[in-house]
Amino acid sequence: VNVGIVGPSALAKQTQTIVHEWRGIAVPQGWDNQLSDEPALLCTADRRVRLDLGEYADLIGNVGGNLGNVFTQGYTGVLARFGYNIPSSFYASDPIYPRMDYRSDDTSLYAFTSATGKGVLRNIFFDGNTFQDSVSVDKEPWVFEWRVGVEAKYKGIKIGYSYCNVSSEYETSGGGTDFGEVTLGWNF
Repeated sequence: VNVGIVGPSALAKQTQTIVHEWRGIAVPQGWDNQLSDEPALLCTADRRVRLDLGEYADLIGNVGGNLGNVFTQGYTGVLARFGYNIPSSFYASDPIYPRMDYRSDDTSLYAFTSATGKGVLRNIFFDGNTFQDSVSVDKEPWVFEWRVGVEAKYKGIKIGYSYCNVSSEYETSGGGTDFGEVTLGWNF
C-alpha cells in the first residue's frame, strides 16, 4: 500500500523546473493545467516467479495489478537477465523497486531486458482528479513497455543504466515515449 498526494503539494512543478534549469533545458510549461491536490492511495499485488537457466542467466515472470485512485490496472511481464553473479532478488533490476540484493559483498555484472503489458482502467494523470472536475485526455487502454539495461555491483554499491520504450499512453500523444534511467544503490 502506497499513500501520498497528487497536485501542487507534491512539488512536481518545482522539482521539474529545477532539473530543467540544471540541465539547461527550457522551463516546462502547462502547470496551469495541473491536477488539484488529492490524497493518493495505491494498493498493489505482484507475484513473481524465477526460472533459473544456469549459472549465468534467469527469467522472472510476473503478474499483478494496482487498485486505487492513482492507477487501476492489471499487468504481466517477463524479465531476462544474463551475466556474472546475477542477484537472487526478484526486484534487483526493477527501477520502481530500487532494492539491493541481500548479499551485499558480492560482485555482479549483468545485462537485462524486459517486456510488460498493462490493461489500464484508470490513470489519474490522464483521467483527471477523482473527486472534482479537472483536465483530462483519452487514455489508451493497453500500454506496452520494453526495457534493456546493464547493472554492476561492487562492495555494496550498485550502478545501473537502462533504456525504456513505452507505447502511447493517451490517444493524442502522437507516439510512445523513450527515456533512459540511471539507478544507484548502496547497502549499508
